[in-house]
Amino acid sequence: AMPTMIMAASFADRFGLDVRAAALTAAWSSVVFMLTLPLWIWFLH
Repeated sequence: AMPTMIMAASFADRFGLDVRAAALTAAWSSVVFMLTLPLWIWFLH
């Protein structure tokens, strides 16, 4: 997940967008993934 987080912030910086928001969005998506992973495993099993 780190390359995606770094690329999101890098693209935001390059195009003059909010770097902090891009980094937080990528970080929170990783957290939500970890919290919902057991539900997906249960659902698909």
